Amino acid sequence: KLQSIADRTILLGELRGDLVVDNENTVNDLRQLINHNVTPDNQFCDYSDYYAIINNCNYFLDKVDTNVVVSGQKVLVKEKTAVLAIRAWTYMQLALIYESVPFITKPILTVVDAEKDFPMYNLQDMCDYFIPELLPFVDTKLPSYGNIDGMESRYMFFPIRLLLGDMYLWKQDYWNAFRQYAEYTYEEGLG
Repeated sequence: KLQSIADRTILLGELRGDLVVDNENTVNDLRQLINHNVTPDNQFCDYSDYYAIINNCNYFLDKVDTNVVVSGQKVLVKEKTAVLAIRAWTYMQLALIYESVPFITKPILTVVDAEKDFPMYNLQDMCDYFIPELLPFVDTKLPSYGNIDGMESRYMFFPIRLLLGDMYLWKQDYWNAFRQYAEYTYEEGLG
């Protein structure tokens, strides 16, 4: 599901930059993004794909049993960590794009569930929610399923420290942002 939002997320972020201008060849939907004047029928406006990801994450988190032990190890903690990170990242993208969106942490499985009145969260609200949720997993390794198409699979997940660093930046907590980025750099042997 993340692949279905990749291009759109990049376009929504980059086309609203200060130095981007349209020209006579720019299609209308992109022109609207560039000029910050988006109509509801714009093809990039639909956030249902983002909520499909969030609902899948909510379902997994609602059903996962992280107490399952195999060979003395809790086997699903890494997967839970990865899913928490995917959900947090997806919500951050929604907040960056749409400013304030319905915040849902339980799976939507029925029409009645979907019709509930959910609180609206902005980026600050989400950071306040996700920072304490992610902090206990900061030292948890991400899942690794070997190489997939020549790429180490653990790099296919969002590192918790980088998400936390971004969230601290949005909260203007520069010391904690620096700390998370520095720890990630050190742990990955990048610095």
